[in-house]
Amino acid sequence: MTERTGLGPLELAILRSVSATAGTSGTRARTTTVLEYLDEVERIGPAYGQTILQDLGSWWRVHLRLFELEGNWGDVAGGAMADARYTEVGLSHLGELALSSEDGRVGPVPIGLVDGSLYRGGQQPPLDAALALGAVSKLLEDDTLLDGDLQRLIGLPSLPTGGRVRGDIEGLYAGRLARLLQSCRITREQLQGRQTLVITTTPLGVATDRITRSLWDSARVGQEAAPVHYLPDQVPPRTTDAAAFPTDVVDVRDELSGGRGTRIVVLARRGADLDALERWVRRVWPVTIETSCRFQGGIASVLRTWASACQSDRSGLDGLRGLTS
Repeated sequence: MTERTGLGPLELAILRSVSATAGTSGTRARTTTVLEYLDEVERIGPAYGQTILQDLGSWWRVHLRLFELEGNWGDVAGGAMADARYTEVGLSHLGELALSSEDGRVGPVPIGLVDGSLYRGGQQPPLDAALALGAVSKLLEDDTLLDGDLQRLIGLPSLPTGGRVRGDIEGLYAGRLARLLQSCRITREQLQGRQTLVITTTPLGVATDRITRSLWDSARVGQEAAPVHYLPDQVPPRTTDAAAFPTDVVDVRDELSGGRGTRIVVLARRGADLDALERWVRRVWPVTIETSCRFQGGIASVLRTWASACQSDRSGLDGLRGLTS
């Protein structure tokens, strides 16, 4: 990861390729053209490149989207991307700022601080952009801030999908390997004369289709007989308690089908105990998943490192704060 943006060599190679083929922000190139350049000049295969383009241009993967994507690039429901011949890509203003920083035209831009590495299988969770960048700016004004003050300034980890994060936050910010629970946010509504539970956000990396299928399978037949789906390092918990599988679920449906945002409706029978039903929903994998996370050296050390990098030139930091405010 570079000291100027926190991006890795693959991500930088793809930024350069998009810049070389599409030009500045506001213009786009055929994805096939970008991938051919990536293969011929950067020696990175198209299969890798297309996935990273999707990661760094999708709202459900990262806070800071470096690319503007046109066409079918998949969706939060887990839908497949279209063939590269039918899509286009260009630099976003954030992507342009990242390249300017790497080229030394502006100061360091703490993209890696905000987006972390969890979206690509790493251990550093993402943070709220305004809070994280604000903490770096406060350190530049007052380098005597205590570690505890910095932890309070950044709050909890913040998922691009809006999902909840809880667990050993103290251990995480102290620099220890911490087990965190990511979970959906659930609200309640009246629908068709029945009380409903509505899932509005998801854990990072979990498709809404998978959540819908898992809830329906578990409600109908129980986890022992349901298909087993899993993410890396996560095996769904099993139970033989028949009471854990309610008969109060009338329907489970994804009402956005991969559109912008999340809305999964769990329709309950009239008179159902919604508190008990919500507890059951939260126990079903992957409504809640467990992830191993760490800030190497602790969050205070990470923030101080970025403040030190930005000390002599705040233009990149200020530019990023302006684009995310």
